[in-house]
Amino acid sequence: MWQRVLSGVVLGCGGLLYSGAAIAAPGDIASCFRDLVKGRGAEIVCELPLRPNEAETAELQRQSRGLLKTATCKVSIRIERAQVAAAIANPDNVFTAPPQPVSCDVTTAGRSGDMQLPISATFAPQVTIKDGKAIDATPGLDNIQGVPRPISWPVQYWVNSGSYVKGQMLQIVNAWLDHLRNDGQRRADARK
Repeated sequence: MWQRVLSGVVLGCGGLLYSGAAIAAPGDIASCFRDLVKGRGAEIVCELPLRPNEAETAELQRQSRGLLKTATCKVSIRIERAQVAAAIANPDNVFTAPPQPVSCDVTTAGRSGDMQLPISATFAPQVTIKDGKAIDATPGLDNIQGVPRPISWPVQYWVNSGSYVKGQMLQIVNAWLDHLRNDGQRRADARK
């Protein structure tokens, strides 16, 4: 789930795209892509409802020592289009998105049965680009509210430090940068 959350955030924050994981409402990622690519407004705005797949749920349960069972989340993306364009245009930069809010309904294991907890957090993805290629990334999960720290800390650590999420981000960003380069080359060839 968290790599989907961050891919949605990264999508909205830099056009740095979709990881391929399942999304609760399939049309939402498409609307974010359309707004990113064809939108004309001053901001890129979309919401992505998400839920974990089986492997993600198992990993989160392991990281939280069984306290976290599952979560359903919604990421609200709002970022200035000019900030995204500037980051994409510069072959050497560190792009940091402003914090993007995420809200989740988390199911935890309790003494008397499962409990539902509404939580909130932010993602502020950061991507380092060198010579037009993403070489480092972090989703910047922070500001987790509404869940005890013994549950939130392992998830926050896993999301921000784990090689799996970082690898997904780098793959997504580099795929998008390649797409932009190829699209730009096609347009240049068409003008000849």
